[in-house]
Amino acid sequence: MSEAAVAVWLVVIGSLAMLPLAGALRRWGYAALIVPAGYAVYLLAGLVLTSLRVFSTFSALVLATVAAAVPAVWTARPARIRSMPWGYVLSAAGLVSLAAVAVAVAADTVHLTRLTPDSMNYLAMAGALERNGTVAGIDQSIILKRQLAAPLL
Repeated sequence: MSEAAVAVWLVVIGSLAMLPLAGALRRWGYAALIVPAGYAVYLLAGLVLTSLRVFSTFSALVLATVAAAVPAVWTARPARIRSMPWGYVLSAAGLVSLAAVAVAVAADTVHLTRLTPDSMNYLAMAGALERNGTVAGIDQSIILKRQLAAPLL
């Protein structure tokens, strides 16, 4: 899956997760929280799947989407749907999606990152998670030092 597609998917997850709060937040507050909310829900989904010893990036994205959609649907009552500021919700999601795609493309094109020994450990952990679907193939001392957030991302 390309980085741009994952970036947009995380924006969708964040938009859904923040939808119950959209009416209570200011326009830019909602937009600013979309990406952190998307990453947070995705990391929680990844941690749940990893603890169940079943992991793939796609399954974590699907679980995160479902987890973010449940509160959005639960709070979607007809009166609330009519009063929702859909203009700014959709424009914020669209602008944040464009920004996420631009960052993903720029990072890939310009090579903004530099690999270090830590980066290699994170890549190795991410590969082991994807291949094995579990943390069993990962050295426990590396997990204790670095946790799982970066490999899950």
